[in-house]
Amino acid sequence: MVEALVGTTGGIIAALIGAWAALRARRPREAELELVDVSAGQGESTLVHSWEGRYDAADTWSHVVVLDVKLRNRGGSTAVLKRLELEVEEAGSFGFSRMELMAAMPSSATYDIELSPPRWPYHPVREKALSQVIPAGDADRFEIRLHVTAPDRIRELYRLRFDLFYNGDDRRVCAGPIAVAFPRAPLATTEPECARIIDILAPARFMSPELRSTLQAARALLAERSEPSDLRE
Repeated sequence: MVEALVGTTGGIIAALIGAWAALRARRPREAELELVDVSAGQGESTLVHSWEGRYDAADTWSHVVVLDVKLRNRGGSTAVLKRLELEVEEAGSFGFSRMELMAAMPSSATYDIELSPPRWPYHPVREKALSQVIPAGDADRFEIRLHVTAPDRIRELYRLRFDLFYNGDDRRVCAGPIAVAFPRAPLATTEPECARIIDILAPARFMSPELRSTLQAARALLAERSEPSDLRE
């Protein structure tokens, strides 16, 4: 009697497990986006206003940095990207700059976002509607063009992050912190500048080799200038 009951119970459990497995096989896994990489490349710079005849004023330029975003869908269903929210974590302005530009690489789509100047006490979160579809097991790549308007004698340095929202339940993938410079990385000349550069760049996860080199140089220069004068002689 006990053996029959155990056998019946085991059969029921096995049937339930089989039914659950069959149901799971028919229902595809949810979309699951993975951030593969974010890289920053220098875009073009455009003269907005020229102060001809004024020796005490700097021309105003519109500078662009291009974020190259790579994503992969590890889930079992399609992911539809619908919104981006970008937040500035830190920003700073530095001295004279000479423009050197790099060409941007092609991608499936491009989205433009205007950043507020570093001198602003508050940087509002920037939202951008997206229209990207990533099938299950596939990957996608698109660009985010960041714009800032500044005098040509100023270098702007930002640390920022953004969230990508996809599908109807507002699932998200987060990217950051990311370090970018307009139009090029600043060259530190004083201890306060070194400290500010380190403060902005050190927490960044994604940054160009140029900015990584700038961070190392600022650390080295700050360490050198922090040594007692008798040790430097």
